[in-house]
Amino acid sequence: MKFDQAIRSCFEKYATFSGRASRSEYWYWILFSCVGWLIIVKFTKLFYIWDFGLLIPSIAVGVRRMHDSDHSGWWLIFPIVDLVLLFFPSKDPNRFHS
Repeated sequence: MKFDQAIRSCFEKYATFSGRASRSEYWYWILFSCVGWLIIVKFTKLFYIWDFGLLIPSIAVGVRRMHDSDHSGWWLIFPIVDLVLLFFPSKDPNRFHS
């Protein structure tokens, strides 16, 4: 998945917590979020709006990424475990179809 496709996909699935997200979709979203935040911090004081606007899609893509690695999205509550689980390869098929 290319960068623009990943960002478009995350915005289209703004609050979709079911299904799966590929590694590229997740990491391109993180890159988009971080670079956008850095640009906004550098030039404006509106980073709170940026953070608030991307909160739900960031959680949603994180949950879908957990599903792709065959883990429950609730693991996002534990940040250290979450980072470890995100690096596991995708499994086909798994219990989170789609």
